Amino acid sequence: MLYAVIDIGSTTIRMAIYEILNNKLNLIHKRKYTVGLASYVKDNVMEQAGIDKACEILNSFKSFLTSFNIENVSAFTTAALRNAQNSKEAVTEIIARTGIDLHIISGDEEATYDFIAATHELDYHDGFIIDIGGASTELIRFADNKIIQKTSLPIGSLALHTKYATDFLPSEEEIAQMIKEVHAIIDTAPEFKDISHAEICGIGGTCKGARALYNEMYAQDDINETIPADKIPEMISHFTRGHKLTDKDITTLLKTVPDRLHTIISGMVIANEIAKLIHATAITYKDAGMREGFLYTHVIEGYFFMQKNNDILQILFSYQDKNYAQFVQKLLPKNIDRENIKIIGIRLPQLRKIAKDLVKNNWQEFLNQNTNEYFEQIMLEGFVIAYAPIDINAKQKLIQNFLPKINNWSICDSFCASFQLKTKDKDLYLSFIKNYLNSPNEYELRFAIVMLLDYYLTKDFADNALQLVYNTKDISYSVNMAKAWAFSKYFTFYPDKGLNFLQTKSLSKDVFKMTCQKIRDSRRVSSRYKEALKNL
Repeated sequence: MLYAVIDIGSTTIRMAIYEILNNKLNLIHKRKYTVGLASYVKDNVMEQAGIDKACEILNSFKSFLTSFNIENVSAFTTAALRNAQNSKEAVTEIIARTGIDLHIISGDEEATYDFIAATHELDYHDGFIIDIGGASTELIRFADNKIIQKTSLPIGSLALHTKYATDFLPSEEEIAQMIKEVHAIIDTAPEFKDISHAEICGIGGTCKGARALYNEMYAQDDINETIPADKIPEMISHFTRGHKLTDKDITTLLKTVPDRLHTIISGMVIANEIAKLIHATAITYKDAGMREGFLYTHVIEGYFFMQKNNDILQILFSYQDKNYAQFVQKLLPKNIDRENIKIIGIRLPQLRKIAKDLVKNNWQEFLNQNTNEYFEQIMLEGFVIAYAPIDINAKQKLIQNFLPKINNWSICDSFCASFQLKTKDKDLYLSFIKNYLNSPNEYELRFAIVMLLDYYLTKDFADNALQLVYNTKDISYSVNMAKAWAFSKYFTFYPDKGLNFLQTKSLSKDVFKMTCQKIRDSRRVSSRYKEALKNL
């Protein structure tokens, strides 16, 4: 399979075409334009000229891909666009003008893709990774092949150069200003202080250019990938504006970093300060980065699950977003011990992707070994059960074993929404669901109600489903809210019948109030019916 990845970065816009065979990537073609998109950002707004330039290049890429019938394409953009105040508007315009579906990659995702690509190439399991881009720098610390800490810092080689340098090469004073800003931004990531790593794995264009420049300056073989950390200040000083350059110096620059003449020094300033921060003695360049990490994650299905040491927790933690974990914690019910529920912080689309990959490989092993230590492990188990390619009787046994593990509405409702029941299977599932309509366990009962409202409010069965929900007991807030959700959804689909239901049925005060509020909040219910609620 041929697969193209387009990466709109802060310095360059690239297209790489890979041949994917036997779960291995083979780069067969690449194109690059050095645009310096970050320099088009003024007052935190991407200028129209920058949008126009991006559209021009993407349309040329699209024409090339069309000529060779390459249909598998993914495109994403990083710091230059994601940090702009008008990022969504700019991306929307680019998509409209090119027809290429462009995604904004978060700093957290960028760091994760860097980790995946870099560790695939490394022969050691503990280390420190840096990726110095044009407008951001990703730092990843890992141990036992698992991310320990990661962050995306808002500093980059092009951004620093644009802000402080007045010529291709910065002066000593301008470098001092750059160092001051780098220190200030590094201080915002205290988790990376007081650590020590002898070697840094450097990926991306800045580290690649610095490696090439070092090899030329110090007469190293082209295959050398390592830069001694103590040589970086020498390289910066040698090419500082004010230092007289010889013809050989100029030739070295033009030969090794033709596309990064104006950003290589500012990029090495960042690399040098990070090396000092963690007491590194060397930076070793690896020719792998975000594009490869993206493909391993989203295209080479089941990549992680075919590794020799299959560690699901390692995979889950590689997608950790601590801010999202805090957000999830706040959503959990107040009547449970929220502080003792361990949350990694993984967004649902990624969890669903992992589940679908598991189902294609060793899902039975996962179910047998799952420890349910973390919120996401329980959620993932539910998704795997829902997606598992087995007959209904076998699946119902798995559901039966899983339901006691549910302790909040988020897992319950996400689990229910994952089944996508086929019409031919609904009768068999309905008999199973009815077993839980009188359950004293609140989440078993909520499971039954949510399954009814998700799959049985169809024209031929909606009235029966509504009556089944109505007959259940009000045993908890979670159950009452599910009932109100079912009644309001019925009202939305069948407003006349729904209004009659509320007029003739006796609901508890809490459920009635919740139902009416959900109906009033719905945009699909006309003002006429909302007005009628006031008379109930």
